[in-house]
Amino acid sequence: CTLAIEYARLCRSTLRRPERPGGQRIWAHDSNSHGACLVCGGRINAGVSRGHQCCGSAADVDAVGNVTVNCTSGSGYTVLLDAGSGAGGTLSSRKMGAGGNQWLAYSIYTTANHSTVWGDGSSGSDTVGGTGTGLNQSIFAYGRIFGGQIATAANYADVVNVTVRY
Repeated sequence: CTLAIEYARLCRSTLRRPERPGGQRIWAHDSNSHGACLVCGGRINAGVSRGHQCCGSAADVDAVGNVTVNCTSGSGYTVLLDAGSGAGGTLSSRKMGAGGNQWLAYSIYTTANHSTVWGDGSSGSDTVGGTGTGLNQSIFAYGRIFGGQIATAANYADVVNVTVRY
């Protein structure tokens, strides 16, 4: 059983160059400001083996990934995550699927102690902000698959859209 959360790469702006080969990056420039941002999604791979979370482990399963932002030096930015593409998912309880009607609930947090849900600022979630340096800045994303779920052994995944406002 492989559990992975794939971030979609999205940077909202008025001008956009197409994705590079492999869909890894989108360069965006907002013509209303003097800044630009590059955002790269990442993966949170829980690396769970067969027979653990898939078969009803009582313990939560945690993993860490990152989102990389590169904004013009001095440009403020805010990184938002949506609820993902899993049916019925919310910011606090996203759903990763394995096809058919197989789902596992999880969430993504801004802190290692899993106290603050990373979202769009609504429903009790928070966003992550910073100031561009002109260099890549890595922001950790702390994933948690909630324990006590009964699921069939399969590859579970979700796509979460990353939006950078600047």
